[in-house]
Formats: sequence, structure tokens, C-alpha cells
Amino acid sequence: MTIFLSYTIVVYSIWCISCISFIAYYIEKFHQTHCEMQRTQNLIISVKSKENETEVEHELELFSRILILSNVSYSPLGMFTIDRPLMVKLFGGLTTYLVIILQYGDQKEH
Repeated sequence: MTIFLSYTIVVYSIWCISCISFIAYYIEKFHQTHCEMQRTQNLIISVKSKENETEVEHELELFSRILILSNVSYSPLGMFTIDRPLMVKLFGGLTTYLVIILQYGDQKEH
């Protein structure tokens, strides 16, 4: 019975770690998108300050306002936002889950 229990714990652990790593991959991609948007915003501001033509300056001003007002976030059905703090919460949940399995997994049925 203990070999089966150990096997079950290992399988659950591998499953949880694979799910978390899959989610971490996409969270990092979403974070890179957000950083790229910030970088674009900074570039537009620096180009806008160097531009002398009023029409181009006006277009850059509009584009910079759009970038400022549109906050990019990935939120499925508006329930939660997928970002780096979510990864910390998932890692904490995984750790808690594994500790509970390890604590109560060794108890034999009475």
C-alpha cells in the first residue's frame, strides 16, 4: 500500500508541476507583451518631443493617449487577471497542496 501511495504522490506532484510550468510560460509571455507596450509608449514620447511637424506631432499625441488609456491585461471572462502575482498565488497553492498530501498521505485507514 505504501508503494502505491508513494507512486500516487509522485504522479500528482508531476501533474501539478507540469500544469504550473505551462501556466508560467504563458504568464511570462503576457508580461513581455505588457513590457513591450510600456517600451512603445516611452519611444512615442521621446519621438514626440523631437518632432517638429504639427501633423506628425498630433498623430503621435493621439497614439500616445491611446497607449496610456488602453491598459492591456489578459482577463478571461473578467474573472481574474493573468499576471505575475497570479504565478506567486499558484505556486503557494501548489506548495500547500503538496504539504497536505504529504502530511495526510501516510495515515493508514482505521
